[in-house]
Amino acid sequence: MKLTQKMMCAMAAGAMAFAARQAQAVVIDNVFYVPVNITATASYVAGAGQIQQTTVTSKNILNSTGNYPSGTMLAVNPNGDHVYAIHDGAILDDLTAEGYIYFTTAEYINTSAGSFPSTASTYSEAGIVTLDYYSDGNSGIDFPDNALAFELTGAYAWSTTSLAVTSGYYHVSSKFGSSSLGGYGYALDLDPNNQLPMSGGYSGSGSGKLAE
Repeated sequence: MKLTQKMMCAMAAGAMAFAARQAQAVVIDNVFYVPVNITATASYVAGAGQIQQTTVTSKNILNSTGNYPSGTMLAVNPNGDHVYAIHDGAILDDLTAEGYIYFTTAEYINTSAGSFPSTASTYSEAGIVTLDYYSDGNSGIDFPDNALAFELTGAYAWSTTSLAVTSGYYHVSSKFGSSSLGGYGYALDLDPNNQLPMSGGYSGSGSGKLAE
């Protein structure tokens, strides 16, 4: 099945699956990982006088990157800038270290309240995020560098709340996202000769229990 058909068939299922999992953060070796839902919509010429759109989801990204078991999710650590493939409480791959996907934030403003660990505290920030994806692990937007790639940027917001430590443990929750990413990309099956305008977004939320 061509990549275009895979994207269109899986779009709804992928979006629903990740929406259902957003509240299920994963704690691995006392590190907090939050599932992330990514969408990237490409506009392309479908025929004379026709411009159509198709959307890439987190599920499509996983399917085009590797042969992962059902239930694998993309996830980020709020204190880092890598994107991971996680399944059943284990990290399968560091997709940033392997050159597939990059998630970089530039903080412009922030605020905090509370005095952790004795009391609950909240930290919030906003700035500019860059989200890049390369299906073949090569930093390039054109074929043959990658069959599918995009480079998107836009404003984001991020907040994390940590409750007071009790008996050596505390609960942490995190929420982040942007619905106004823009940029360009390439999809071999949509248009082998041209880069394509793209828009997108990402979001994630979750909570978990950590040892101090």
